[in-house]
Amino acid sequence: MTTVPAALADAYALLRDDLYDHLDRAEFLAMRCTRWDAQDTATARRLIPDLVDVVRAALAEHETGPHGRCRGCHQAWPCGTVREIHRTIKDTERVIVTLSAS
Repeated sequence: MTTVPAALADAYALLRDDLYDHLDRAEFLAMRCTRWDAQDTATARRLIPDLVDVVRAALAEHETGPHGRCRGCHQAWPCGTVREIHRTIKDTERVIVTLSAS
């Protein structure tokens, strides 16, 4: 079994922490208890499509291949990544948001 060098592991941790920080700030904006001002609304209008793009990119990386295996991680499709994204978005116990057709 190969191990990741400590410097590389630290770099990965910094990258992960930076991504989590960005998501935390997005969540903070959405959960703010005060009324949103025009700047908050403008930020949300830019942020939501960006976050949707991230989910789409993750799903595109984990499409099914010609032999029923994930192109990204080579697991049987749907792989764990696709199942987790689906569970998180569509779980009836904790629906993110119910979208209307209007």
